[in-house]
Amino acid sequence: MKKRILASMLLLGSLFVSSISYAMSFEQPVEIGMYTNTRAGGPSKAIASGYSSYSKDSFTFGFGSDSLTFKYKNNYGRYGGVASQTKGVFLGSELLPMRTIGFPHIYRIQSEDGVFYLGMGVQAGPQQVFALIGRCGTGYANAITMEHLAKLIPNLQYMDTPNAKVMGEPYSVEDKIIIPYTVRSSSEQGKLIFTWDSNAKWFGVDIAS
Repeated sequence: MKKRILASMLLLGSLFVSSISYAMSFEQPVEIGMYTNTRAGGPSKAIASGYSSYSKDSFTFGFGSDSLTFKYKNNYGRYGGVASQTKGVFLGSELLPMRTIGFPHIYRIQSEDGVFYLGMGVQAGPQQVFALIGRCGTGYANAITMEHLAKLIPNLQYMDTPNAKVMGEPYSVEDKIIIPYTVRSSSEQGKLIFTWDSNAKWFGVDIAS
């Protein structure tokens, strides 16, 4: 059974419905690294792996207008302790409309329309994080975040609930990016399906069981 739960997300969070086309084709997601900070909980500096370049306050994956950059600040305490916080997430030079404490797994997904990034996984503690990042066609940078999905899919964000849904390894089929999930307290399984809408130049989101 498949249920359409979300047609499309724009920069300001508005939703609209449009027809689906199957012209787009995504390559398989390739895991390229990770990024994380500790918020105010410290003590730890922001860390990353698999990045293409870095500076004293950023880690960048990829190059040019398709690069993904995490800007951060390391806060040094009075007695030498360190806690970090993310100051912004950028696609190229554009600030994305999202907040994150990091992604244990960052995937790059290539397509005819450019590069997309998928950040996901379980952070330290009970929280599961998610973002699908890219451009609306050749237009503005955008992201579907866990905050969007958690309003639509119960028990997705936090892992300390009996019916928590644990996301698995992502894969692509033609114009779809698919993330399987399992329910921790049962044998129930399902899929999050992100289908490219060639008219909206962005994704529709389905949940299938």
